[in-house]
Amino acid sequence: MTTTQAVASPERPTVSLLAIVILGFVAGVWMAWQGLATRLTGNVPFGFGGQELWVTLALARGLSPAAFDWPLVIVGTSWWGATLGLWMRNKWGWPVTLILGLLSLLHLWAVTLMAAAVLVLLFLPAVRRWGRGE
Repeated sequence: MTTTQAVASPERPTVSLLAIVILGFVAGVWMAWQGLATRLTGNVPFGFGGQELWVTLALARGLSPAAFDWPLVIVGTSWWGATLGLWMRNKWGWPVTLILGLLSLLHLWAVTLMAAAVLVLLFLPAVRRWGRGE
């Protein structure tokens, strides 16, 4: 067995792990949708809280928000793979989910709240044990 394969375990997933997967999926859909919509229309569809931090930073530096459309799609779709890897107990799932959570904090508003919740849940003892494959 290689180190990237999942380890079978009689332990059942915890509610916190299920919350991570759901929040990661929703954040990923939100970011991927925003990136694709920006790419296809040239306009940034705003979320509930108004303009996201990444748009504000891009405009402050004189860049077009459309320059960040592909990074949004990549980070958004990576959420799905990372949370699936965590769910399957792959050892790379926990650190990749952590990295995506940190990157997603820059998005602001709804995605920031979801990413912050994921980051808190990742450090719960049961999730840490699950992520290590124990």
